[in-house]
Amino acid sequence: LLSIDKDEARWKRTSEKYNLNIEGFTNYRIGDQSTISTVYNLTQIPRYILIDKSGKDYKLNAGPPDDPELKKDFDVLIS
Repeated sequence: LLSIDKDEARWKRTSEKYNLNIEGFTNYRIGDQSTISTVYNLTQIPRYILIDKSGKDYKLNAGPPDDPELKKDFDVLIS
């Protein structure tokens, strides 16, 4: 999980409030001026991007975690 929040303290409070520190996931605050923010034009939140195991973009506007299509995407990515 990447965050474009500018305020680190606010980001930490929000992560704790919504229990975003989930085992198996890594959270990073990258800020809105990071290279990743610029390359992927991250201006809206949340935004879901899937990247394959070789680091190539798979889906730049993936559905949210409850999207039934996401399982299909993961099946493709792990096959």
